[in-house]
Amino acid sequence: MFKLKNWVKFRAVFSALPLMAFAVCSEGCHFERPQDHPTVFRYNASDGLQSLDPAQARDLEAMWVVDQLYEGLLELTPELEVVGALAERWSVDSARTRWTFHLREGVEFHSGVAVTASDVVASWGRILSEEVASPGRWIFDGVRTGEGLGFWAPDDSTVVVDLARPQPNFEGLLCTVYASVIEGGGEGLDLATMEGGSGPFKLAWWEPGIALVLHRHKGYWMRDAAGEALPYMEAVHVGFNREPAVEFLGLLQGRYDFVSGIDPAFSAELLDDAGELLESRAAELTYYRTPYLKTDYIGVLVDEHAVGQLDVPTTTPEIRQAMSWAVDRAAMSKYIRRGTTEPAVGFVPPGMPGFAQGTRSPLPFDPVRARQYMATLGYTPEEPLQGLWVSTKPETADLCAYLQSAWREIGIDVRVDVAPSGVDAERVARGEAPLFRKSWLADYPDAENYLALFTSERAAPAGPNYARFSNKEVDLLYERMQAERSPEVRLALQRELETKVLKELPVIPLWHDRVSHFVRNNVEGWRITPSNRLDLRYVQKDVTHRPSFRP
Repeated sequence: MFKLKNWVKFRAVFSALPLMAFAVCSEGCHFERPQDHPTVFRYNASDGLQSLDPAQARDLEAMWVVDQLYEGLLELTPELEVVGALAERWSVDSARTRWTFHLREGVEFHSGVAVTASDVVASWGRILSEEVASPGRWIFDGVRTGEGLGFWAPDDSTVVVDLARPQPNFEGLLCTVYASVIEGGGEGLDLATMEGGSGPFKLAWWEPGIALVLHRHKGYWMRDAAGEALPYMEAVHVGFNREPAVEFLGLLQGRYDFVSGIDPAFSAELLDDAGELLESRAAELTYYRTPYLKTDYIGVLVDEHAVGQLDVPTTTPEIRQAMSWAVDRAAMSKYIRRGTTEPAVGFVPPGMPGFAQGTRSPLPFDPVRARQYMATLGYTPEEPLQGLWVSTKPETADLCAYLQSAWREIGIDVRVDVAPSGVDAERVARGEAPLFRKSWLADYPDAENYLALFTSERAAPAGPNYARFSNKEVDLLYERMQAERSPEVRLALQRELETKVLKELPVIPLWHDRVSHFVRNNVEGWRITPSNRLDLRYVQKDVTHRPSFRP
């Protein structure tokens, strides 16, 4: 029987080799530690950055940068409440289909040009453009279609939106990065390499693969409770180092001010067996945690045409169920993630309103039943089903190696294909991987954000349904859910929809994450959210050495 605990011990020793080599070189090579300037915030984005375009912000690290450069009409607080950003106030009519937004006065883009309602309309129209092919165009699925767009600007400070039907989550959709407002709607700008936002920071320098530097937007509109202009920091430096060992040492040595999560190979250097910060690290670090609206999963390409083009075996719901039974989620959370995750209870995470932990049980671990089913198909560990492979990026290769071993034990031979993050993302989006490792992070606190992933209209490449799953019953149930105005009935429909999806298993949920931030103790004003968005507006460093502290 495969022992996950023993495998993790071997992996930890192997993964620590770069860390030991770097430590030896640090002593023998006399590396100089960079000056920790008190007005520069530094962090590392290990996945790198492919674009500055909000329309293409597919992953978390891209969203972090976009959040500094751009704003939308609305935003979420750390408590997941919708508040105004570029919109000072807004209203909806009695039919709940016409929304009217009134912009703040005096808000400027980084160029100094005033933000107007026409910029909003042009930015949203760009998201819907087939030429842009944004994976976020689905946020406007509920907008009325016909002659012209379902949103317009009656004057410079007002935006009106007409929905085809009431949409309970519409405010939340406008909090996503895809709804960011761009100067002139991006007309004439190459948003992959430059930006046209109004956020708290503006682009100063970017060398792909090396680093990115942002400078404080001195004309930013927001102020703190004392009336002082935000943000406090003068600059943000983002590194792109892909070595987990280097990132870990950078945190300990003060070269990075924070790290989101930690590579499992080094978690024992920060956390005890109970998942708490080691006392020996408390003098230099603070460990922030909160439930994460995020689910990690293995996706399965279920579109028969796409599968046929790859010349790989076609899976059935029963085979996918056997693959799910083979996964020991509790052991993965304990040994691979060191207690920083919860075993998956479904696709919608327990932190989502209406989907509390106590109402559902973790997905079953039953390898005996899985082996028995595969044996009925003529497959055994000695003579397994062959031809399947899973695409993953280097950071999650360890997880896929464990899954490979677990599936082999029930009679399924899966090859692990590791590719750079950008290559992995592209081939998954194009339907070129029969199995793939992904995670889904909620942009707003509504289960619809997860369940929309399984509708036919969201099938890749038009949307994030990378499994290319299509089921008429699911589509109809989703439409009923979206039209339902009763919160109680809507929640019941959401749960029914998730149940139907889990019977088909186009995705195999693994775990629900917790947001885990390790922050240097000289940092004040840190804000952590269940969506793991990065808000650097209130951050200060070395406040104990300053004449006064700004709350």
